Amino acid sequence: MLAVPRIIRCHLVMACCLCLLTVGWCVPSLGSEQQTRFFEQLRSRELYGLIERFCLEELNRSDLPPYQRIQLSSELSKTYGQHALVVAREQQVEMWQRARQVLDDAKSSVGQHERTLLLDLQAGFIPCAQGQAIKWELNLTPEDIALRKQALSLLSEGIEQLSRLEPVIREKILHPSRKEIPLRDKFTSGELRDQLGVLQFELGQAYYVRAGLLDAGDADRFSAVDSAEKWLGAAIGSDRISEFAQTGQILLAGCARLKIDAQRASRMLEQVEKSMPSQTVADLVLAERARLLLMQKRPTDAAKLLTDALKQRQPAPGELIALRVEVLIELWRTATEKGSQVLAKEIDAELDRQVESLTAAQSNYWAAYCETLISTARDARSLGEDLADLVRRARGLYAAKQIPEAISAYANASRNAAKSGKADLAFDMAYTRGSIEVESGKFADAVETFTDLVELDPSNPRTADALFLAAYALGQIYYELPSKVNREAYVAALESQRQNFPEHATFGEATWLLAQLEERRLQNSSAIRLYQEVPADHPRAGQAGAATARCYDLVITRLRDLKQPTDQWEAEAEEKLTVLLPTEKRRVRLPIEQATLALHLANIYLQSKEPPFAKADQLLEWILRSAQIQLVPATPVNALGKAGSKRPASDALRDPAETKDEENSESTEGDATVAVLQRWLELQRVAMRLRVVSLAGQGRLADAEQSLVDLEETSPSELLAIISGLSKLVSQAQEKPRHELGELQLRAALRLGKQRAQLSPAEQQRLDRCIVEAYVAAGRYPEAVDVYRGILASRPKDVEILTGLAQLLMKFGQRAKTEEAQALWKKLDGLTKAGTDPWFEVRLNYAQCDLTLGKPDQALKLLRVTKVMYAEPKDATLKEQLQRIEKECEAAVKK
Repeated sequence: MLAVPRIIRCHLVMACCLCLLTVGWCVPSLGSEQQTRFFEQLRSRELYGLIERFCLEELNRSDLPPYQRIQLSSELSKTYGQHALVVAREQQVEMWQRARQVLDDAKSSVGQHERTLLLDLQAGFIPCAQGQAIKWELNLTPEDIALRKQALSLLSEGIEQLSRLEPVIREKILHPSRKEIPLRDKFTSGELRDQLGVLQFELGQAYYVRAGLLDAGDADRFSAVDSAEKWLGAAIGSDRISEFAQTGQILLAGCARLKIDAQRASRMLEQVEKSMPSQTVADLVLAERARLLLMQKRPTDAAKLLTDALKQRQPAPGELIALRVEVLIELWRTATEKGSQVLAKEIDAELDRQVESLTAAQSNYWAAYCETLISTARDARSLGEDLADLVRRARGLYAAKQIPEAISAYANASRNAAKSGKADLAFDMAYTRGSIEVESGKFADAVETFTDLVELDPSNPRTADALFLAAYALGQIYYELPSKVNREAYVAALESQRQNFPEHATFGEATWLLAQLEERRLQNSSAIRLYQEVPADHPRAGQAGAATARCYDLVITRLRDLKQPTDQWEAEAEEKLTVLLPTEKRRVRLPIEQATLALHLANIYLQSKEPPFAKADQLLEWILRSAQIQLVPATPVNALGKAGSKRPASDALRDPAETKDEENSESTEGDATVAVLQRWLELQRVAMRLRVVSLAGQGRLADAEQSLVDLEETSPSELLAIISGLSKLVSQAQEKPRHELGELQLRAALRLGKQRAQLSPAEQQRLDRCIVEAYVAAGRYPEAVDVYRGILASRPKDVEILTGLAQLLMKFGQRAKTEEAQALWKKLDGLTKAGTDPWFEVRLNYAQCDLTLGKPDQALKLLRVTKVMYAEPKDATLKEQLQRIEKECEAAVKK
């Protein structure tokens, strides 16, 4: 929303915000008349910051006399008020609040004082000025009902406050105080009369503006005009010469115009013209004369008046050009009504030229205002006055956030447009109604609106959009109330959209929604197929690629958990996902969706049976470089990019080629929001964790360890995830690398042990397991046993710890250790459910201990009893192991 135009501070200054500008010269200076005039000069030059800093510094003085505090507070409030007129809408609110607050602070500070009347007056002037400022905004959005109500409310607030003060000042004039008051604190009778005149003028102006905001047939409008005449007349009295009085007479002429009294209005304007007004006042007179001629239905005379007056004015005032546009619109209407199409076309072209001239002169407010006038006139011509009013009313109600009323108004406009034979407009109004219903959560109503709309006009170009929104609304109904019926209706609508509009943009959107539904229902394989059908040129293509990778990752993880083959899925994921990434990895910066895709692909690589660590590492390094570019200087640098390198982290993660060839980047995340930056941070954290594994898997143990050191500043939970991720890598490694990886994992786990208190109980148990696993992998069995025993002291029935210790003890090859292990297997036999695969594994190990201890007959007896009492284990490998040890026991018994 635009700020109040700068024209207010030139030739319209008295007509719009007189209270903020006149108090200074109407009120004699309380301490320094020169200082007051100086403030006015600074404000006229828009040097508001200078005044604000000076006043704030002075007001911070504890020794400031009350009369000076009042004066400076009043000046500062006026400055804030005038400053509000030149800033954007969102900043205006703060300025007005400051203008009010500084007055409240002053009253609180000085307490009872003769001159607090000045603060009360300024407090009344502020809402009047706010209401008048909003009137200018309404010129651009006349249908904004809420804004109009706000302006009327502010004007009423100001009128009420000033009306209470008027008899107070009058009483002070008639009956001056006889109290002994210091001269500097006293009001003179002249000061009070000046204050009364300003107050009366502002009341008259506020009523005048209020009348202009009310509809022509509103009874309150006539009352407001009467009040405006009353107060303006009282303010100027017999004065007919000063600029103050001339401005008042122009406003009185406006009141006469509002009362359709052209003769009286003309006489008042003639009186001003005879008093040799300044150019500023002369422009006000010219504008009022043009409005008067328009009111009299004399647009030709108004056009001549303005054209003659503006011939020598370069550049011409924006308001006068806007008035000329109003006049041209009236001439255009007249020509159209008379069938003078050639003339109407010429005037139509001239209207566009006027807007272009304002735009070229950077008179943005007036250009926008003229565009609003022209658009309104063209709507009225194409739609008819009644239908155009209905459309404007509907838009105004929506702008005012009166949603139920707006929905009803759009329905009314649609019906009337259909009756008038304007099918396209009827469709647009109904389409907007349905869109508002979707936006406001009235999904069932929206489905009905869009369905009826398409049935009435199936050939409309926006039919596909309407049906898609109906499908979207069905989806929201399903998510609010999940049921088979609602889901089937949603799916049917989306499939119909895809089938009927395969070339339309909504095909990709419908496919995206259907894929999301399948993913939410954990139908990830179906979701993959759908995500892959989102067109490559669709705005959702990047998100679809990332979602495809996510679903592949989920499917493969699920299969691993079920101990089912994943080779085929892994190969398919690599084939489908790699083509979605740029082929040149060294020169292209990944956008966030492709970085997400790359991260899932790297995770798939690292979780496979024989991980291609180099491929995964390349992807992770690419992600980290892209993340660093996006996050610097938004987030602290982490040096993981080239682990172990002594180059700065920013250099490590940023390829030099990127600084020379940024145009190759496909990323559009440079101006990322906070949410996007948070997503980049998460991607960076996960990539850093995975890269420790990829570096270790390549045998770059020094780099991996340096990376772990670099990551020590991250959370203990994340460090634990990294250490746990090394466990699988350790278990799959050959003997020599396994020892080295075990040492790496062990050093990391022991460092994390220093932050043990920051981990949850479950995480502490996980850390303990990592430590013993690392000791075992490193071949440091005695130390592993000590740790196991320490854990068992506090968790004597922990099956996982008992199992790990028993397996470890068997590695020693010592009789005592084997006997201890067998005792643990016996304990586990009672803690494990009989007949399950874990139970069969316990029995297998118990028998192995018997065999190792030279008791194959006992082992064979146990195995045969187990075989008779329970079915075979489900796990094929375990079944083979039981068969093998049974044969070994039979052979040993025979010997």
